[in-house]
Amino acid sequence: MVVKRGLRNATFYLATSLEADVVYILSMKDTIAQSEVYKALYCLGFTYKCLTLTWAFLAARHLAEPRSIGVLQDILGAMQEAVSEERDAFVWMEEATRNKTAAALSKLSVHVIAGKAFNVTSVDYNKPDVKLDVDENFLKVLVTALKLHHSVMSAKPPTRVEMLVSELEFRGALSLIPIMEYIVVPTLYQRDPYLYNYHVPDYFNYGTMGGLLGAQLAETVGVAVNDDRQSTWDPATATKHGELLRCLTERRRHLGFPDFHPATADQQQTQMVTLSISARLAYSGLKRVFRRKGLQSLEPPILKLSNISLTLLVTSDCVSLRVFSQSRTVKVFNDYWPEALRVFFSRFCLLWCSGSQAADPLTAREKCVLPLYNMEEFAELYNCDANSTGGAVCPT
Repeated sequence: MVVKRGLRNATFYLATSLEADVVYILSMKDTIAQSEVYKALYCLGFTYKCLTLTWAFLAARHLAEPRSIGVLQDILGAMQEAVSEERDAFVWMEEATRNKTAAALSKLSVHVIAGKAFNVTSVDYNKPDVKLDVDENFLKVLVTALKLHHSVMSAKPPTRVEMLVSELEFRGALSLIPIMEYIVVPTLYQRDPYLYNYHVPDYFNYGTMGGLLGAQLAETVGVAVNDDRQSTWDPATATKHGELLRCLTERRRHLGFPDFHPATADQQQTQMVTLSISARLAYSGLKRVFRRKGLQSLEPPILKLSNISLTLLVTSDCVSLRVFSQSRTVKVFNDYWPEALRVFFSRFCLLWCSGSQAADPLTAREKCVLPLYNMEEFAELYNCDANSTGGAVCPT
């Protein structure tokens, strides 16, 4: 920092950081004195503060799966293509608004804590070489830890984004950083059971990470109730968004869920529409990938056809190799797609499983049932009649 910013700026930065720590200690003095519990919580919180910059990155390096970023990018890419090319989602938007939405979503990328976007390798964690004795009293160990902390902070002060990302790792939830156009995925979601990097079909991951990434895409668009980004929509799209909210609310009522709580109605409606759209995005992305990989898996055996059989295929039956390939692809799709859907729907529901049925803002059952019961594909797979799923599907 001295080289980049100058001695004066480096000194001011470190002095301000030290002063903030002293003020924090003094402000908590009365609270600490109240009981041993408060003292323990304070010590734990302050210890965590020492690790705010470094711990998340160090933990992520040890726990992250090297292949996870590629798998996550593929899932995100398939959903982005489903919006821009196949137009399977956001069908309630008018053409112009939908095109702007597709363009905005295409700019998003997935990043992980241990990835290249958040590189802290220039920080020397080994110097100064201070030994921490576990038998020493807490205060002495804390001062030593703070010394190490400030040496790191002064050597390479974290950027605002780095501090935010570090906090996200502890929060354990996917988060959107709009200014960077990043979807940040904590290490927790780079491993099973959320994400399988090896030896499983794609549909295992689309039900979980596809749903979570889809929710971030929906948030980017601004589908939340009273979101400021809706001011850029055309009037017809804004009207249809209101109709979608009313349609989903009526379906929820038909399924027997209680009325929205007045204090949290906006949050409940926002989560309802966000998850409904995320399920559609994940489904559309999976369907696109399933078809593409189904065709690829057929190419080797087709190329191994003998010249005689290929001639008979083309001349005798007047059927081209291309048509044959397409028909085989359809057969493979029809044979394996139902099972893929069962796993996809099951994994999407398991994603929201919780021992608590308290609303947050929707209950775990609502998070599972509301999005899936709004999909014709779910009703067809399990032979549900329209009355049991809440009537006609609301277009997402």
